[in-house]
Order: sequence, then structure tokens, then C-alpha cells
Amino acid sequence: MELGFVTEQKQTMKLSSAQLQMIEILQMSSLELEQRVQNELTENPVLEADEQWNSDSSIRMDSYRESVHASNAPDDAEGVAAFDKFYIQEDTLTDHLMKQLHAISCPDNVRRACRFVIYSLDDNGFLDMTPKELEEASENTAEEFAQAIPIVQSMDPAGIAAANLEECLRLQLDPDDEMTEDACKVIGKLSDIASGNFREVIKQTGITMDRLKAIIEIIRKLDPKPGVRFSSGNAQKYVTPDVLAEIDGGDLVIRTIGRIPHLKLSEYYTDLAKSSDDKEVTKYLRDRIDSANLLIRNIEQRNRTIISVTRSILARQDQFLQNGDKALKPLTMQEVADEIGVNVSTVSRAVNDKYIKCPAGTFALKHFFTGEVAGGTRDSVLKRIKELIAEEDPAKPLSDQKIADILVAENIDISRRTVAKYRDEAWIPPASGRKKRI
Repeated sequence: MELGFVTEQKQTMKLSSAQLQMIEILQMSSLELEQRVQNELTENPVLEADEQWNSDSSIRMDSYRESVHASNAPDDAEGVAAFDKFYIQEDTLTDHLMKQLHAISCPDNVRRACRFVIYSLDDNGFLDMTPKELEEASENTAEEFAQAIPIVQSMDPAGIAAANLEECLRLQLDPDDEMTEDACKVIGKLSDIASGNFREVIKQTGITMDRLKAIIEIIRKLDPKPGVRFSSGNAQKYVTPDVLAEIDGGDLVIRTIGRIPHLKLSEYYTDLAKSSDDKEVTKYLRDRIDSANLLIRNIEQRNRTIISVTRSILARQDQFLQNGDKALKPLTMQEVADEIGVNVSTVSRAVNDKYIKCPAGTFALKHFFTGEVAGGTRDSVLKRIKELIAEEDPAKPLSDQKIADILVAENIDISRRTVAKYRDEAWIPPASGRKKRI
């Protein structure tokens, strides 16, 4: 091996400090921006909060007229409730699983056992009790729990209700994947994998090194604690809505709201920057003025972008306000970006941790994106899912992954998780709940 120097030419894009601040401001939540503004007001003497400023920063959906300032109205303006009245109660793991249980068809005694299993899971989603132990702690039999546990394990998230890590990982494998059998063998050798003793794994399983590497990559993508992503249920998540959408005279009016004050430059310091004979004072004040102007422009740009994104979302999801989630249409961030003429990353930052207060309630702006499906409307995709299930072999019902694979082959871009969501919303049980022994 010889060492040497190689000259390589690369193109890179460097963002200016002004562009970086614009990106940072856009991505901030209302609370983060409020804190940032308060810090700037403390540190920059040129910057002041304009207590007298008031503006209707709204647009109407009928004319798409956008305000020049698009700034923040007070929290209590136009009947908007105080901050502490806006909260979102996030689903706990128990909530999430109980909703799925409602859609499953099974005998009442097994349903009761399923409920007991769900309430017995730890925070990581594991079940550390055997059917016999569950029987001793409940009014159900061990046989009923033996039926209930696989039903709960078939629910989302994959890997739930496992007795240990190995079972948790195996439950997350796709049963239709040709690598699953070997992956199960490798999962049984986790201690060797962790210590890097690959030769021993190959010796005991009989698989090749290339195949082992591919399987390890699959295992790395699995979730060892599938219950952790859910709320503990101990606290409600309080949020500050960034956008208010309300009906006014038959029109849907959109405006930004929040506690962030309107900012302006101090007349005293701007005059001093012009009149001072001290060059250091003049330079300092001009730097502070430039910094203040940049912050003001970026906050105004943030508000305009959020309003534009919200306008585009609600124009496409207009039926949601009357009919709720069932009326949500397939929508991607790329579609919104194309409509308003910005990069998709700008849309992503604009909806990041932002909330809208509308007649239907308070929602994250991300809630309106149901873009997992491309190649069909929500109704047409659900109809096709129902057709596939109606045609399946009752003894070998289709898994959610198998249904997703069939739809992808039919040019409908959909994930297993989305199939499960649509199936649950249609009150169709998972494969384990549809299986009939013949």
C-alpha cells in the first residue's frame, strides 16, 4: 500500500449567517422563538417591543389576500383562549392498543384477556408474565391468555407484548421475507453478534458472511423498545398555537397568533448612530441595528411562510374542518412546496412543532399530511384493501406487509404502517383476528 496525496475538486454550498438565522427562526416553535426574542430584547439595546402596534395579520381563503406584515396578534385577540387552555393529550401505549382492540373480532372472554395483557405491559412494551402467571392474577384462564397474547402481538407497534428482546425482534420481522428464517437464527445469537464473534454465528447457523452482514443491517433497524415512543400519560403536552383559522362571514380566515411581540428599532439609538462623533459607538450601534433588522425581517418571513403553508394545506384539506380525520386527503409536503414555490425543506421547517387552532380543535400542522399513499385516493386505496381481504384465504389471511407489497406492485406507494392505519379505521381486524381454522 502506498500513501500519497490526491487533489479532488468538490462543489459545496455555504450559507450566510443571515440565511442560517432565517432557517433557524423558521424551524423554531412559538415557545422557542418567544425565548429567543426575549433574549434579543435583553442583549440588543437597539431592539424594542412595540406595545402600540396592532394588526390584523390574516388572509381569507376566498381571495388569498396575504397581509404585508403577517405578524402576531395577541393571544386573547378575537376570542382566542389563553395559552394554558391549549393542550394535546398524547396517546399512551395503552390508549393506542385499546383503540386497535376495538376493531378486532374475537370472543368476549378472549377480549377480556387481551385487555388484561395490554394493561400488564411495561413502559418498553414487554410482557414479563407467562399465561399461567396472568391466569393467577386475573379471572381468565391460561388458555385464553395463550389466545390473547398473539392477538396483542399482531398490533402496532410491531414487537409489542414480547416476553424478551429476542421475541420482540422476531415479531418485527416480515414473515414473507425470504431472509426471515435466517434472521431468526441470528437473533438467537445476539450475544455473539454483540461481541463481534461472527465466525461462531456462521458456524452455528450455516449462513454466509455476506448474508450475515445483510441480516445484521435488518436487525439494526428493528426497535428494541417499541413502547417507549408513546406518552407516559403522566402529563398533558401544552402547546402554543401558531395559527388561528376561523370562519368569518362564510370565509375561512387564517392568521398567525402567539405571544411574540412586534419588534421595532429604538428611535433614540438610531438617531445616536447617525449623530455620534465616536466611531466605536457608531460602529457598535450600526452592527446592533443590522442585527435587529435581520431578526425583524426573519420573523416576518417566518410568519408569511407559515401562513402560506397553512393556506395551501387548508385549501386541500377543506373537508377536514367539517368531517374530521376521515375526510383527510392524500397530501405531501412536496405538493405544498410546489404550490407555494419553495423547497420542500422549507415546508418541513415551517410545520415543525407548529400548531393550528381551528373550528375542529387544536392540531399539529403535520397532522394534515397523509402523503404515504401515491397512486390513488384514500377512498380508492381503502376500497382495494377491503377487496384484497375479502378475496384472501381465511386459513392464511394476508398480513399488512403482504397487502402493502401487493398495492406497491399495483403502483400504489404505501407502507405497512399505513395499511394498518387504514385497516384499523375501517374496523377490520389484523390477520390474526381474521384467521379461521378449517
